[in-house]
Amino acid sequence: MRRADRAPVSVVIPCYRCQGTLGRALASVAAQTWPPAEVIVVDDGSPEGDAAEIRRVVDAYRALPVRYVRLDRNRGPGAARNAGWEAATQELVAFLDADDSWHPRKLEIQARTMLDRPELALSGHRW
Repeated sequence: MRRADRAPVSVVIPCYRCQGTLGRALASVAAQTWPPAEVIVVDDGSPEGDAAEIRRVVDAYRALPVRYVRLDRNRGPGAARNAGWEAATQELVAFLDADDSWHPRKLEIQARTMLDRPELALSGHRW
């Protein structure tokens, strides 16, 4: 099993007008027992005022290795997830909706499982 300060995971958070919930999502990523190597917040073309607020929330979490990507227009959550996937640099990709949060051990458990079982292509959970 690999041991590193950061999990080889790109966390992709697609969002549209998510400034009210994004902080909770980012806080749950910051609280991970095995934090990710990078976090990519993909703004799916939110209006300018909302985009500025989203950027302020992202900037408040600079302790995370977080990047902000803004799409030129709203294309829907699938396109935002795909843009995040394309921007990802890590071996594993985890998706987190901007209005959700994770258990503190989510990445530790799931990433270690994926790394220990290379025959797996994906993993998930019911809740």
